[in-house]
Amino acid sequence: MWAPELHWVKGAYVVYFTAADSRDQLNIGAAVARSSDPFGSYRDIGKPLVVDDNSVAGALDPHYFLDLVSNKHYLIWKEDDPLVPALIKIRELRSDGLAFRGGSDSKTILRSTLSGERFVTEAPWMMYKDGYYYLFYSSAWFSEMKYHIRVAVSRSVFGPFYRSVNSFLTKMEYILYL
Repeated sequence: MWAPELHWVKGAYVVYFTAADSRDQLNIGAAVARSSDPFGSYRDIGKPLVVDDNSVAGALDPHYFLDLVSNKHYLIWKEDDPLVPALIKIRELRSDGLAFRGGSDSKTILRSTLSGERFVTEAPWMMYKDGYYYLFYSSAWFSEMKYHIRVAVSRSVFGPFYRSVNSFLTKMEYILYL
């Protein structure tokens, strides 16, 4: 299990995480706290929130986002579909954050199209400020010095998101400032 995020959602702590199934395919799950204590214990919801059988690796890097404009709850994650690598997707959750809202569908809001991304977009994180949605994400190969963080901007939670060809922080820059 990795890439967990802990959020206070409608009166309960919810942890979103990535875990491998029996086929070693990555899925996104959620667990809810049994009390108001963020240290747990937690109860898994019993089945994955996101399973992508078409993906090479699966679904990973979940991020919960509460849109303060619409008061809607979303899950954002990364997938790699065959011949279309590095997709960042979004889907509306129920208000308790434990399942998707009925009738909602996942939408791709970003895909790796810049050469510097090296067919990788991952670890999405969104915020809203002054009329804009900011989608932060990592790209390139994490084991290389070229691994970096980018930001894409939109007026809508569903995009289109616009980004610069330049990243704003690379692994090399970070190491130089230590």
